[in-house]
Amino acid sequence: MLLAAALAMLAAQPVLASPEELAQKYPSGSISSVEQADQAIREAQAEMKRVEEQYADTEYACYSKFFSSPCVDKAKESRRLALGLLRPIEVEGKAFKRRDTVARRDQALEEQRAREANDAPARAAQEKSNEQKAAQKAADVAARQAAPEKAPGGRPPATPRGDTPPKSDGRDRIAEHEARMEKARRQEAADAEKRAKNIAEFERKQQESLERQRRVVEKKAEADKKAQERAAKSGP
Repeated sequence: MLLAAALAMLAAQPVLASPEELAQKYPSGSISSVEQADQAIREAQAEMKRVEEQYADTEYACYSKFFSSPCVDKAKESRRLALGLLRPIEVEGKAFKRRDTVARRDQALEEQRAREANDAPARAAQEKSNEQKAAQKAADVAARQAAPEKAPGGRPPATPRGDTPPKSDGRDRIAEHEARMEKARRQEAADAEKRAKNIAEFERKQQESLERQRRVVEKKAEADKKAQERAAKSGP
């Protein structure tokens, strides 16, 4: 049972590929998905860890020899060559993931801008409807206030004996109502113009944001390319 468990544990452990095998598996420009990038990073980092451990063991063994310097130099050169194959894989994998993150953010911003642009007419129509309802309600209130009160039975209220009936101010109230309606119409036109300007300003800012994101992606891609070149040329 113990032997079977040990064999199962060994089978579950990942089999590390050599630096040369990983370089053939992930040549420059071959990473095309986030999943592949994650796998490449994991494999490259695991192999780099193994290379460092192997170098430490070899260096320790070299110092037990009489002529240790050539042995250490050989171990360093082997380590340098191995890391020179592995580091570009890690750099390219991380660069792909950064580009994917930026692209997803750009897509989300573009989708949000499109949704807001599509919803803008509906929002404007709803605001206009609300304003019209408010204006109509104000007009109804003004009309009720302008109408003379009637006593029960449909007759005008009785005027106390010896008093003169008050003069009706219905025309003044109608004039006030018309003035309020005109003011509401002017305000509605001003609000519609303001909404149109706000939508245009929002779309302009969205375009500027997308352009900035595009420049960031280009700069990062250029920096990643230079980092890959440096990693391929430099040693530890």
